[in-house]
Amino acid sequence: MGSPGGGTRVLLVEDNPGDARLIEITLSEEPGGPYHLERAGRISQALARLDRDDVDVVLLDLWLPDSRDWQGLRQIRQKSPRVPVIVLTGSVDPRLLEQAIGNGAIGYHLKGVFPKGFLARTLRSAIVRHRADERLAAGERLGPAAFAEIRSLDEGAAFFEEGRLTFSNEALSRISGLKEAELASGPAWLRKLAGETPGAGAPRGPKDAPVVRTHGDLILDRPDGSKVDIEYATTSVTDPGGRRAIVWLRIIEPEGTEAPEPSKGSPKGGRTRTPKTADRSPPSGSSVSGSGEVLDPTTWRRLAELAGPSGEFLPELVETFRREGQGRIDRMWAALDAGDPERIRATAHALRSGAAQIGAHDLERICEQIEASQVAYGEAEEVRDAIHQVEREFARASKALGGPRPGS
Repeated sequence: MGSPGGGTRVLLVEDNPGDARLIEITLSEEPGGPYHLERAGRISQALARLDRDDVDVVLLDLWLPDSRDWQGLRQIRQKSPRVPVIVLTGSVDPRLLEQAIGNGAIGYHLKGVFPKGFLARTLRSAIVRHRADERLAAGERLGPAAFAEIRSLDEGAAFFEEGRLTFSNEALSRISGLKEAELASGPAWLRKLAGETPGAGAPRGPKDAPVVRTHGDLILDRPDGSKVDIEYATTSVTDPGGRRAIVWLRIIEPEGTEAPEPSKGSPKGGRTRTPKTADRSPPSGSSVSGSGEVLDPTTWRRLAELAGPSGEFLPELVETFRREGQGRIDRMWAALDAGDPERIRATAHALRSGAAQIGAHDLERICEQIEASQVAYGEAEEVRDAIHQVEREFARASKALGGPRPGS
């Protein structure tokens, strides 16, 4: 798999041009390339592209014109089970991580402007992890090359064989706060994640048992007294060769970002935040201070950093937001007239993604209320009021971006 000339082939399944362009710009600046990005705007297009067996990893938006919720993910996993899928979405619902992993994704992250290097690490980790999991599930042994790849990851990894911890990487020591010698015996909490019984050998069950995959999160108490919110995923198999399990762990807030104190209620794959840098302002005329804030200045600092010296990216992003945003509002009105609440929800989701991208957080919140609640299924007058709120906030955001409201 992969490009004959080297590099990583990434299939982005995304119908939002702004989101797609942001990923394209981000990957062009990421280390570890080259990254060969292709885009499909529909699940049907993605499935057709996967007929050519050379895609290394898929980045998938959950809401697409021909797919809702987990339908598209399940179709892609059925079509190409050896290709890892990372879900990208604008939703902060913490339940979605569990649902994403349960439906076959190897990762779940919020859309946005990622810190430099984050997306490259995410792609590489997904490929290495998925390859190791698939080999384990197929009853194959992990050789020195596989362990060398795992050893270099920023995610923690622990490999158990017949109840014994036989491999762990440096990242596991860093995440857990335990030295290599302390990990050697397999701490009780780690053995539990692997499905082992602390203080006992490997559990004896029927041979050729199905592969077991578990995932979740926990608050880990480290020896220095600090606590970290950990996301874990385990793949285990029992076959004629014995029982083997691999546990993957990562701190939910990406390393190198300004993370809040971990809490059990933190959304999984929480919105990433870059270290503070010199101030960069939104477009001229933007309202970005006080209680009347329209555009988030932190978002614009990130966008400006990502754009670098390019004079085209930010104007292109703004124009895409205006054009696509007005079109989506028009479609929400049409969906109301047609009595189609599901289409209203889907359109609100798409508009929310664009609002988050340019830092219009008030507009983002209104769209989230329509998408995540029963507003779209309420009385016609209630839905009409909600769309009017979207329209007003979109006009404010458009004005703050330095120009008149589209269509005026």
